[in-house]
Amino acid sequence: MQVSVSKVWGTVLEIVKARLGSLVGLWLVYFAIQMFVSAVAFMFIGASVSVAALEGDPNALGAMGLGMLLFMAIIYLGYVYIASAQSAAMSRMASPLVQTSFGDAFSSGFANGLTLLGTTVLLLLGYLVGLLVLGMVGEGVAMAGVLAQGVWAIAMAALLIYLACRLIILPPVVAVEGVRNPITAIVRSWQLTKGKVLGIFLSLLVFVAIALVAVGVPFAMFFGTIMGLSQGDVGPAIGAIFGMVVIFAVLAVLLAVLGSTFGAVVHSQLVGSETAE
Repeated sequence: MQVSVSKVWGTVLEIVKARLGSLVGLWLVYFAIQMFVSAVAFMFIGASVSVAALEGDPNALGAMGLGMLLFMAIIYLGYVYIASAQSAAMSRMASPLVQTSFGDAFSSGFANGLTLLGTTVLLLLGYLVGLLVLGMVGEGVAMAGVLAQGVWAIAMAALLIYLACRLIILPPVVAVEGVRNPITAIVRSWQLTKGKVLGIFLSLLVFVAIALVAVGVPFAMFFGTIMGLSQGDVGPAIGAIFGMVVIFAVLAVLLAVLGSTFGAVVHSQLVGSETAE
């Protein structure tokens, strides 16, 4: 049984309406954690540079450079981990398969963040290997003419969309089903989405359309403010720009909530379809 687009979005709207406050709260709490980590990282970097500069030792500066690269790599992994934990927490809160509290969803995010971080690393490695192989094939296609290049570009876009449809439910697989092994999580996502790509793709198109409209309308308004600036109407235009910044910030949160809910609802429908079969 294919994924029902109408059922998916009907359930998404119900979940968002019922759990909007908790979902937005989870996003904000994890965002605050990211900002705190950023502040600590910048303070540490600033202090390290100041100490090395005061010492005036070139060897110390060189050693600090290597240490700084390692530190930045760790910080980046920390960011990905927090983002993974945020995704897991919001997926659990949004899932129709579980009734959970804010605290439970928040704590489960940290517990499941490492698994999602592991899946991210594995998929990144797979992407790099695939990019290398496809890059070599692409070199041959480039010599075959413009038509072949166009077909190749379309094929690559289709492949990326296909992979997105097969892996879009990874966060709820980990957060809701409690899968702890990154490889097992990827395999589970692949199993659940087998033969269901068309329905997932059509549902995803609706999400993309909503996102384009939500971003496009205020962007058009923002373009109008830029025109106002060019015509010398500075005061109102600057105020409108600040308003647009606020609107885009709110939209970013709401689209994150909608995206997490969408993935959780698709996952629940796939699990229900698996049980029925």
